[in-house]
Amino acid sequence: MFRQTMMTNLTCCGSYALCSAYFRSKLNVLDFEILTTLPFAITHNYPQSNHLIESVIDHSIGLDRALKNLNIQYKKELFPIHSDYNLAIKILKEWSKHAPVVIGPLNMDGLTYLFHNRLYNKMDHYIIVVGYFNSFYYIVDSEGYILVKIKESDLIDAWRGDRINEGNGEFIMYQINDTNEYTIDLNTWINTLHFIIDNYRIAKKEKFGSGRALIQVFNMRDEISDNQTLKNKLTYDLPLRIQRNLLISRFLFIIREHTNKNIEKEVLDNINSQNNKYSQILNSIFNKCKIDYDNFIDISMFENKMYDLFCNIISI
Repeated sequence: MFRQTMMTNLTCCGSYALCSAYFRSKLNVLDFEILTTLPFAITHNYPQSNHLIESVIDHSIGLDRALKNLNIQYKKELFPIHSDYNLAIKILKEWSKHAPVVIGPLNMDGLTYLFHNRLYNKMDHYIIVVGYFNSFYYIVDSEGYILVKIKESDLIDAWRGDRINEGNGEFIMYQINDTNEYTIDLNTWINTLHFIIDNYRIAKKEKFGSGRALIQVFNMRDEISDNQTLKNKLTYDLPLRIQRNLLISRFLFIIREHTNKNIEKEVLDNINSQNNKYSQILNSIFNKCKIDYDNFIDISMFENKMYDLFCNIISI
């Protein structure tokens, strides 16, 4: 059974895939992304990952967190590392007869339909499998592919997820058959607030978490200046960080609306200041100007405040 579904790519690929495949008009994709808590708290794991700045939690943790918080019934399969792929393929074929299947995290560089797919080495990704025929699988992808096909052998290589940090196991797949409308109530948002604080607490404990992630980027300034590839990574990571900061602002407005909590102006100013600094760095890269790396130090100080700011909100 082949289905086409496409939503604007405003979020991470995992949220995009689940919302496109199953929720569409039933759930706001931006709100679902907030419920994953992926936008909240950062870390630096380069060169183990392909990002200079990234979320402190894996997409797989965030997706499960959002689905459980919404009390959505879903199926999830995952297999131990180095598993035989035959059972996973069998389940994928059976599930896809009834509804789309979201698979991931996977090796993005293994998706052969992507232009110069090897450039995506060490990057994780989620896609929607909508059908199969003659050892080919039909895919919807948030990278702008409404419907493409990939050979089974290539899909297996990507689906193992053995070249990325994210995920726990391989051949991970989700399917949701629930057709209910979803309401995000106050309890759901409060649960999310607690998860958010946990994210910032994790970041504070990591060697290069929270503001230290940005200090580490600052310490790489000479290497970045001489390396166009690293600059290109910033042109991916920084817009994503700006996008996620906007989602943080959206969440704060939602909390204020639902609880009448007085969100201090300092919190929103803090986020706006981060985005202004990120934009200045991006502008320098795009215009091939000298980068003011001190901006990363300024942003690190803003980021280090986030844990206390959110703790203050929950205590109001």
